[in-house]
Amino acid sequence: MLPSLELNYGASDNLELHFLAGLAFDRQSPSGARFGSGDVELGVKYRFIEADEAGWRPDVAFAPALDLPAGDRRRALGTGHAHAFLPLILGRSFEPWSAFGEVGYAVRRRSHA
Repeated sequence: MLPSLELNYGASDNLELHFLAGLAFDRQSPSGARFGSGDVELGVKYRFIEADEAGWRPDVAFAPALDLPAGDRRRALGTGHAHAFLPLILGRSFEPWSAFGEVGYAVRRRSHA
């Protein structure tokens, strides 16, 4: 695992902004391991249903994320393409426990050989 920088900012009670940038490496290179900056992820999480404290209704949020091709694809340190993930997140807290689940759709460019 290489170092990365992750920033999450609560813009409001129901809105969180997300930034993730890190280092990448390719140890499969015939000329030795390569290190450098990897792709960058930008995201937002919007909670549109709040949990019902007296009942069973969970928090429900939509949290799309976009991976931007910031890494050097020629050096195998990035994909060279933008990708998106469109998840729906459900969560519920039962003190002292919490549980959550996520289901989503990944939008990826196909590689052509």
